[in-house]
Amino acid sequence: MDFVRPPYKTVAEAIAEEVEEKVTASVTRAAVIKALNRGKLTIEEIAEDNSVSVDDVLKIQSEMQS
Repeated sequence: MDFVRPPYKTVAEAIAEEVEEKVTASVTRAAVIKALNRGKLTIEEIAEDNSVSVDDVLKIQSEMQS
């Protein structure tokens, strides 16, 4: 009988997934900030280009102004 891997994540897989999510969020935030600083795109365009919601872009914008 062949070995069938159980349907759960290993600790290493869970850690790798968590790190990937944090890095992706950080890179996305940096891209949004850069786009806002340039001032050439609308909020909706920034949100669409970075696959985030308009509310997230507005939140980052308000944090930048604080």
